Amino acid sequence: MIPRRSPILPGALALCAAFLSSIPAAPGAERSIAIPSGGEQKLTGPQLVPELDPKPVKVPYVEPKPLGLPSQLDLETITVKGKTFNITRISGEADKFQYHRWLATVGKEKSADKPPEGFDPLGSFAAYEKENEALAFYGSGRGGLESKERLIVEDCVFIVDFQEGDFDKFNPKRAAIYVDGYNEVIVRNCVFISKGTPRDPLRKTISSIYAADCQKVQVEDCYFEGRTVGWRGHVNVWSCGPTSIRNCEINGLGQSAGGIWVATGLGEGKIGYAHQNGDPELVIYPPGPVLIENCWVHDQTGKENSDGIYIQSARPYLLRNSKVERWGEDSLFDMGFRDTSKRWGEQWLANHGGIGVIEHCEFAEGWMKDSVGLGGGMVFRHNLMRDAFFFFYAFDGGSFYCVGNRFEPMEKTLFSGRNNGTKGWTPGEGMIAKGGRGYFYNNYIKPGHKTEAIYVAGKKPAPVKEVIVSDYNVYDGPAPETWAIEFDGSELSLAQWRDETGNDKHTLVEPGASLEKFAEIDPKMVELPGGLEMKFGPVEAGLTGPVGVAHPATAQKAKEMSERIAQELREQFFVLDASTLPVQSQTLAGETVTPTVGRDRSPHLALKGTQGQSIVLGVKIPKAGRFYVNTQFRSGGSSGKLQLLVDDKPVGEPFDVPAKDESFTPDALELSAGDHLFTYKAASPEVSANLNKLVFQDAAVIDRERAMEAEATARKEAAAAEKARLDALTMKFPIPDLPISGPVKGHTSKSRARGRDYLLWQTEGAGDTIAFGVDILKAGQYQLTGITTNQVDKGNLVLIIDGKEIGKAALGGKMPYGTIQVTEGQHVFGFKQESPERGVAARLQEFQLLPVAAKDDPNAGDDSGESDEQ
Repeated sequence: MIPRRSPILPGALALCAAFLSSIPAAPGAERSIAIPSGGEQKLTGPQLVPELDPKPVKVPYVEPKPLGLPSQLDLETITVKGKTFNITRISGEADKFQYHRWLATVGKEKSADKPPEGFDPLGSFAAYEKENEALAFYGSGRGGLESKERLIVEDCVFIVDFQEGDFDKFNPKRAAIYVDGYNEVIVRNCVFISKGTPRDPLRKTISSIYAADCQKVQVEDCYFEGRTVGWRGHVNVWSCGPTSIRNCEINGLGQSAGGIWVATGLGEGKIGYAHQNGDPELVIYPPGPVLIENCWVHDQTGKENSDGIYIQSARPYLLRNSKVERWGEDSLFDMGFRDTSKRWGEQWLANHGGIGVIEHCEFAEGWMKDSVGLGGGMVFRHNLMRDAFFFFYAFDGGSFYCVGNRFEPMEKTLFSGRNNGTKGWTPGEGMIAKGGRGYFYNNYIKPGHKTEAIYVAGKKPAPVKEVIVSDYNVYDGPAPETWAIEFDGSELSLAQWRDETGNDKHTLVEPGASLEKFAEIDPKMVELPGGLEMKFGPVEAGLTGPVGVAHPATAQKAKEMSERIAQELREQFFVLDASTLPVQSQTLAGETVTPTVGRDRSPHLALKGTQGQSIVLGVKIPKAGRFYVNTQFRSGGSSGKLQLLVDDKPVGEPFDVPAKDESFTPDALELSAGDHLFTYKAASPEVSANLNKLVFQDAAVIDRERAMEAEATARKEAAAAEKARLDALTMKFPIPDLPISGPVKGHTSKSRARGRDYLLWQTEGAGDTIAFGVDILKAGQYQLTGITTNQVDKGNLVLIIDGKEIGKAALGGKMPYGTIQVTEGQHVFGFKQESPERGVAARLQEFQLLPVAAKDDPNAGDDSGESDEQ
């Protein structure tokens, strides 16, 4: 642990924190931070409107530029250079620092939780000296807007293989580099390899770089490889200012992985954000500008929320000369403005007017998701798509411009209001087509195997008749039978589409057609937002230069480290296709079958025979060890029993051939390096089996992971049992059922959310109060917690009991008020809004009183039975 500031005397901590938190920034007041390459990023407090007016907003477009960090600012700089980290755990010191900073923030004082001598909750922290621990950095002050720190990480290698922790829980510090609240962050010429396998627990590795609440972030010439699960990507930039990500490659290795994620928690609505329980004027909002260029993101198979490139509610943004391909079951990219999903108090966030540009990129084998909120618009131009389609998420105000692109080939559908093409999940009513339009001009479309439709609607109002404006496109082939599918399933031919919408009347639909015919069309026909240039006729679509790591030494280092780690994993985990293994002898009938339908069309070995017949396969083990051997079967016509023998020795008992795509796993086997014989012998009168793969897994690794899973299960079960015990001893007072005592400042109404009743208390501002009559059945010392339901607004509520202020807590979920002593009988429990100055909507669900003795003593309450009656 390396403290970065001189200590403050412990007695001054509360005064210092209180003074800093008392300095407000006027709502909407502009702040700015310099961008070294020119221009200025304006940062404002949240701008609010009582009602949304979803109309496009005209705003100028200033192209995001490379940041060129480090700047000339006089900042305290930490440099990590030329090191190799083999990361197996997060930093324990970082955890302690974060915990004690939190204790100081909420005013907790417990003898067992005393911070180290000289601890400064407003000081900075850096942990990067242990080569087996993740790097962690916390800036000084109250966040990135006030930080005086700079981080430079360059020419380093990070091998990430977390082996400790509760992987059931999200922990952003499970990243190679975690940085929170710095002024500048520069990561360049680095290699990040996640040494994960498909067996890894869901949240084992969160990301390679996780930067939150930082003023400026620059990532250049970095290589990222392997599995990141349970979150968004290898590169997470969250609620930060100007961001530049250039010349990077992310290789998912065909596993579950994430790409690049840049967004704000404030605008996303469903994601928390920095300072959400503190001073909102410290939030960096909106984030950006964002520049992503010359990046290559490819090859992942996960089903998790792990888009290839994700940019949300940042303004402006530019994705240029980048390539995303083969990106599993999530989108190649998900971009736009989603601020309209978020309220602030009883009003709506309104500072959205951003413009997003995606140009000269290549997207292949997947789908793309765009969402345009109350923004200046999104321009998608001069890109190349191969077997890829668009999913319209929302048009809440800003318009989407798809101009001068090439789709070749285009399979099934092109522009869809459903996220899997022509059927399946669709956005709910009202999520689409508010104010904005989708403009499609001068696009070249080459049909593929089968074109199901060009435009497919979601629920009404939908992106077909009401929203799309399209013309002067080229469809290089015969028109598909269905040109558009409406939200109700009705189909429109090209002629009907033209007649009913007036769209595509000049669109060419014929084999060999080209955009040359439109070269003389007046570009003023389509006015792109921000003064961007529109072109008709042939355009250069697709990449204009190389993508991926441009720094030769880093590219070579990435290749060497990737090959080394791959070899290590091949020795620990390797897969053999049964159809490629040499047959040493056989009496079972066997043939290689290659499926012609389904997602997996790899060949397998189809076996048939009677009892006693067998097939003997030759298997080469690269390195001696103890292995679990999974025999995987393909579905279809499987029946009977098989006995596995290794080098003529039976392994386990005969097993039923799985009917579906399943595996048989015997106990671990000790195998020497070299050649072995694997025999599959029929152990029932008749056998039919589709033998697919043999999967070898290092037993020591699997045993370690199983032990961790068992420990996590035991921990969860113990926690659940303890929670149930304490829950049974807790006195609960549903607030909607309590009598209101005295006058109320603000307005109240009963409501319900997520199956829970609550009292909605809409205050008018700081100082408003509400009180309730509470009947305590038994005197004692209690730990008191207030509960809110579906709480969106933030602020602080002071608890008042019988006219005495007890303490304050932040709105949101559980509100801990510490320990109280109450007598038996009637009491008045009340709340006073302390902050913010404006009104809030407090969703009050329950008072919970847990006997203090019960929490400390597992046997407390067992004899009296009173807790059950209460």
